[in-house]
Amino acid sequence: MIAGVDAQSGLTLYGGDAEIYKELLRSFVDSASVFLEKIRTVSIQTLPDYAISVHEIKGASASIGADGVSRKAESFEKLSKNGDSNGVLARNDAFIAELSKLIDDIKTWNKTNA
Repeated sequence: MIAGVDAQSGLTLYGGDAEIYKELLRSFVDSASVFLEKIRTVSIQTLPDYAISVHEIKGASASIGADGVSRKAESFEKLSKNGDSNGVLARNDAFIAELSKLIDDIKTWNKTNA
């Protein structure tokens, strides 16, 4: 189905309703794309805003069964709340790439399963 997404887990959250789940996947693409742009320019000064953005990514990705991205977002949330800009900056590009791929994979899936 979609790499990095446990659709069965996601469907279970919504009583197996495939239409609701498809709508959530579409919604995820929109919201995650916004937050993706916000986390691209993290700095020491923007860590509080970064923490909010990755918190949103954490929840949104968990809601569709993308638990790997959700766990990574949670670790970035903790790092940023602890003021660890070096930890965030060292791994943020890889996280951005992973989230971008997830968004692209969902877009592709949505096109073929409209």
